[in-house]
Amino acid sequence: MTDLTSLIERIEAGDGADRALECDVARAFGWHRVEPRFTRSRRGGWIAPEDFMGVDRDGRPILSESGTPMWPDPPRVTTDLNAVIALCERVLPGWQVVLSTGDADRVRDEERLPSATLIPHLLNDAGWALGSKARSPSYAKTPARALLAALLRAKEGQSHDPR
Repeated sequence: MTDLTSLIERIEAGDGADRALECDVARAFGWHRVEPRFTRSRRGGWIAPEDFMGVDRDGRPILSESGTPMWPDPPRVTTDLNAVIALCERVLPGWQVVLSTGDADRVRDEERLPSATLIPHLLNDAGWALGSKARSPSYAKTPARALLAALLRAKEGQSHDPR
């Protein structure tokens, strides 16, 4: 698996579509790459984490059920804000997404950078928010990349959380 810190740096440094980066992000979130010999495509395919159950002895993927969709490409998270929001909802359900277009505090090449922050919301039995600790914002050239970097920072923070 690719180091999350280096993924975050690559996300924040670039702009536009980056298929190699999208493949690395997909692997970081549990997507499985299927070799072409096990698909009807010359390029192979991708299986979402919830549909992948492991690998057979011959390397063939074991799917959660027959008819599981195999995607030609991983989600377009470097350009599609909706794909990143869907990933946030799947990986961090209940967290609030805060996007800001053009943060005045962060300027690169005379252009204000979009920022994104993810805030966990834990509710007690009465429905009151407890321990909502905002992560520091992430900045990138596009809102999709800023939110993707914020998601990876949150995931990185969870892996270091002693709880």
